[in-house]
Amino acid sequence: MDITKGRDWRIELLRFMATLGIAIFHFEWIYLGHPVFFRHFYLFVEFFFVLSGFFLAKNAKKNKSEDDYASLKYAYGQAKKLWPPYFIAFLFSFFVYCLVNNVRGTNILWVLWQSKWETIYFQLSGFDPTAPVINGVTAYIPALLFGSLIIHYMYTKHYRLTVNVLSIVSPVFIYSHIVITYGNLSQWMVYENWYTVGIIRGIAGILIGVLAFEVGYYLKNFGGGIKNFIVLVK
Repeated sequence: MDITKGRDWRIELLRFMATLGIAIFHFEWIYLGHPVFFRHFYLFVEFFFVLSGFFLAKNAKKNKSEDDYASLKYAYGQAKKLWPPYFIAFLFSFFVYCLVNNVRGTNILWVLWQSKWETIYFQLSGFDPTAPVINGVTAYIPALLFGSLIIHYMYTKHYRLTVNVLSIVSPVFIYSHIVITYGNLSQWMVYENWYTVGIIRGIAGILIGVLAFEVGYYLKNFGGGIKNFIVLVK
């Protein structure tokens, strides 16, 4: 696996399909009251967590740094990269929201003001309990950013622990806990989502992505199968 390779159209196609699936799920939830035909499409969120973990490991391996603030810089860079398309999607959803709910005149400005926290990644954070949901459940984006910050630090500072133990064991325990406790992975309780369930769910998916990158990287560059990969990371 060439870690310097640019964008892969196959990954971009999968990213587009996952985005479309999440949009359909949110459309049903917000405008029909609850998902009917696509109630399991929330699992596409996991794809983005896993993909983020894959590219996190790729970036960290390519840009090795002893900078103590490397993880903060990485998370900040991800936030900056995500915000433009995030905000464009918000504006589109805001237009649809006003159209569907017949919001007119000065009420448009009031709704926009009520949605201010959502525009800066703080939806469902508790700052404003009356805020409407405009762009779907985007609280998983800050969950992804916080999860990336944590895993980037662990990957760069505690590489063997992260790859040999956490990436294998943690997803099993996290997913089992969420499913047993709540019934499924689609949880976004007000004020609890992105910094409890969201973050640990993000961590689980990111760790799977890290493991996928490590396995692919060593099998491509060293060969010898899974057994050789285990020996190398030890």
